Amino acid sequence: MLHFVVFFLLVPFGFAAWATAIGMTPAPLLGFGPGFVYIASQVLVAWWINGLVAGWLTGVLRDYRPRVWQILCAAFWIAWLPLIVFYYGHASFFASIFPELAADAAIQPFSWGYLLELLRYSLPFLPVWIAAVYGYNLITGVGWFDTNHIVGAPAGEATPLVTEQVAGAAAEQAAPPAVNMVGAEGAAATATVPTFMKHSRLKPDSALLAVKADEHYIHIWNCNESDMLRYRFRDALEELDSNIGAQVHRSWWVRWDAINQCRRKGRSLRLTLSNGLRVPVSLAHKAAVLEAIKRRSNV
Repeated sequence: MLHFVVFFLLVPFGFAAWATAIGMTPAPLLGFGPGFVYIASQVLVAWWINGLVAGWLTGVLRDYRPRVWQILCAAFWIAWLPLIVFYYGHASFFASIFPELAADAAIQPFSWGYLLELLRYSLPFLPVWIAAVYGYNLITGVGWFDTNHIVGAPAGEATPLVTEQVAGAAAEQAAPPAVNMVGAEGAAATATVPTFMKHSRLKPDSALLAVKADEHYIHIWNCNESDMLRYRFRDALEELDSNIGAQVHRSWWVRWDAINQCRRKGRSLRLTLSNGLRVPVSLAHKAAVLEAIKRRSNV
């Protein structure tokens, strides 16, 4: 939820403030306050509609594994259709309040000329939108609309997913390490195959390393691949063998013998799995995780 608020509210607001400060039209005509409201309302609506369309395309095209920029470009052109109506109504509304804007913008009825002008005005949003998605992933590790690293990483490639930022500037100290735990790569799935695996493209008998809740979906990882399914996390937990793994966070389940490292950051823990996946541990599950690591280290 935090990442959603930051990316879909704070980031577009920040961009609108910057655009207003550098004098993007119509800020010079309206002044900073009204100019910010004008630009921010446009940016927010464009951000949300593009995000909705991109999210829809991510789900529809996930089996084809398109790149993020391909999803964003396709979403831009699809979202542009409803945005045409919004932009026209938005400009007309502000022109009715600020006569100087109406005189300068010369609001005109729908025409090919108007659409071409609107397209010229809208195109700069596309690189900004793409840069925001990639930049947010680079800074936080959260990849919006990414079917390759979050939904399905290429075989053998580590998935550098960070779902939760750990506060505090305390130096990292290694917790009791899980050195040379049973290799998950060669582990056979000895437990009963979960029902949700029947709906996955992963091999049913492959050893699951982690399961992550994502609203109405779950992300699942084995040694080399991952997939996303429409499934309730609570139901998935009931189907997983409690002897080989457990819930370590409100939205994460991990396999014990997939843990390569456990590190402390303040009071929190962060697990690194054998495929490079990084998983947060909540305080409620911290003691159980440390006990499980200690027990398996002594095996």
